[in-house]
Amino acid sequence: MKKVLLIIFVGLMTNVNCQESEFVISRIMEEITYYCDESLDLESLNETLVNLSNHPIDLNRAGYSDLQSVPFLSETEIFQIINHRDKYGQFLSQYELFLIGDLDSSKIELFLPFVRITHHKDNRDSLPLIKNVVKTSRKSMIFRYQRIIQDQKGITNRKNNVSIGQNQYFVGSANYLYGRLEVHEPDDFDIGLTFEKDAGESFFIDPGLKYYGFDHYAGYFRLLNRGIVRELTIGDFQMHTGEGLVWGRGFVSKGSETIGAIRNRYSGTHPYQGASESGFLRGISVTLGNRIFNCTGFLSRKPVDALVLNDTSQISDGQPFATSISTTGYHRTPDEIRRKGALIAYSTGFNAQYSISSINLSMGVALAYNKWSVPIRKTTNYYNQFNFSGEMNYCGSIYYNMYRGKWNIFGEIAQSRSKGLGFVQGIIANIISNVETAIHIRYYSPKYFSNNGRSFAEYGDNSNEKGLYWGLKVMPIPQLEIRGYFDIFRCDWLRYNTTAPTVGNELLLNLRYAPGPSIHLAFIFKRESKYLNNSKIHLPVQAVMEGIKKNYQMIFELHPKGRFWFKTRIQGSTYLFSKVQTVGYCLAQDILYDIGKLKITSRFAYFMTDDYHNRQYMYEHDLLYAYSFPSYNGHGFRLYALFKFTPVHGIDVWLKAAHYHYFYIDEVGTGLLSIRGNKKTEIKCQVRIKF
Repeated sequence: MKKVLLIIFVGLMTNVNCQESEFVISRIMEEITYYCDESLDLESLNETLVNLSNHPIDLNRAGYSDLQSVPFLSETEIFQIINHRDKYGQFLSQYELFLIGDLDSSKIELFLPFVRITHHKDNRDSLPLIKNVVKTSRKSMIFRYQRIIQDQKGITNRKNNVSIGQNQYFVGSANYLYGRLEVHEPDDFDIGLTFEKDAGESFFIDPGLKYYGFDHYAGYFRLLNRGIVRELTIGDFQMHTGEGLVWGRGFVSKGSETIGAIRNRYSGTHPYQGASESGFLRGISVTLGNRIFNCTGFLSRKPVDALVLNDTSQISDGQPFATSISTTGYHRTPDEIRRKGALIAYSTGFNAQYSISSINLSMGVALAYNKWSVPIRKTTNYYNQFNFSGEMNYCGSIYYNMYRGKWNIFGEIAQSRSKGLGFVQGIIANIISNVETAIHIRYYSPKYFSNNGRSFAEYGDNSNEKGLYWGLKVMPIPQLEIRGYFDIFRCDWLRYNTTAPTVGNELLLNLRYAPGPSIHLAFIFKRESKYLNNSKIHLPVQAVMEGIKKNYQMIFELHPKGRFWFKTRIQGSTYLFSKVQTVGYCLAQDILYDIGKLKITSRFAYFMTDDYHNRQYMYEHDLLYAYSFPSYNGHGFRLYALFKFTPVHGIDVWLKAAHYHYFYIDEVGTGLLSIRGNKKTEIKCQVRIKF
């Protein structure tokens, strides 16, 4: 029977459009961001997809949890892949996925760059590590340059010696510089190094300004599968455990996948070499064990940007303390430079997990301990009465994940040093064919605090929130997919810009229709209700009023068999607050042209918005390892063109130019980022060498 199937899928292989991983990553990120705004953590998503591309999943060894790490696979699709392997034996090729009847071909094309096929337990060769690095491993280097053509105020102030005394200037040039080195040997080792300088930051060696060449460095060395040592990482890494209450669950996006988004898809230690200067640990991590039982321990010491003050008042006992922590990673002005690395964060933690394969159950315990070089004491305000204060915190949790047949049940309960509790419980079910549903309950006490936690939530701090989420995915016919969710949440204590406990809700409906393999249609509606202070009403006590935002999107994609690819998008929004309604909309046309060694992606977008609440967002294709999610606010148009050229094997070149043109204004942006005039132009160029 296997031979018959082999003949069938070999015949299919010639018709498969196997796309480059970087284009697939852009497509995935674009689809996920249909629902989102600037709060989305694109850095985490980008690094997750890049890491998955560098370490493809082995279809013949992957378990349920391994396939969960693919952000766009649903529960039903994961079960179909596993059931196919159980029924017909090991995969002979990744193209055999096309034989699984209920898997959508377009979804498989997205999946192909992230999978591989092996037929042996250990694929490492016998060469010593050093020779492996030199001879057999995959190596690449990337260099990137970008800048905004027009000078921003921070640059012009420095050139003209304006506001120098008030520190209102950028110390460096407008050039952005980025480099990345990668060395990969599957199932054996990885080496990564990233170096970066943001626009406005200095680029020279000056210990007084805390500059040593580039402003930011991130890197790691990782060994895999060395006997009982499953993984050893030295350098920068991230931890993901349970449902993220103690150690963050990686990329979180409500709405990107209405079913799978409620559950943690990324477990364990993941090396980090991103451009973001926050959200990771720096030190050493080791994982011991096997597929039944494993435990991870680590130590981390990482400088953190913070405003540290010395106070002689009785409150601080004459000791320095940190009033705020910055996560932007910018060190452009003297004030930002003074905050660079002013606070040292020490972290250690432990995670142990036990799996019972016979009943598909995994259980674990996660612990975290954090200490800072000086106490953290934020300025007291009405909304932060329960926020963390001090120089030490710890928290721990118990979590589980079980799937039986068409049910996936998971949860985690945690407690922090302040006695605050965090709790999540979720159920995903595929009760009948082509229908999936999910229910998620969450409770985060105002007193719960986890420095590294990041679980499913409306707000990003996993504190002062409780909610109930219901998601649904239906495919009444193969060409039509209906997704939706309803989420209701409540804050028992105050939040920023709300001087009272509040409730809110969010509703999403997404219809996707594909009458043919080259035509895709989508309609998306999203309604969100949140309460905010009304600053325009002057009362002794601020009035808290409901704000209702509605978003609409219509998308048409055409992928003819030739070299062109088209996408037309119409999106808009309304915002109702204090009986006043404002609107915004954006019209965009994308065109992609592929002639083999040269690929061209372009967009023209026209936008008009009444206010900031109606700003529009659209993901743009960008350079490899980069991402662009610009906002469209005001009245004007934006266009961009991205060129990728492969002159010879092993060398890739990218060029991108993007331009904003606004109407009826004489200044773009605000503060030190403002530009005189009504235009803003950015250029990017990048070279990758594979050897």
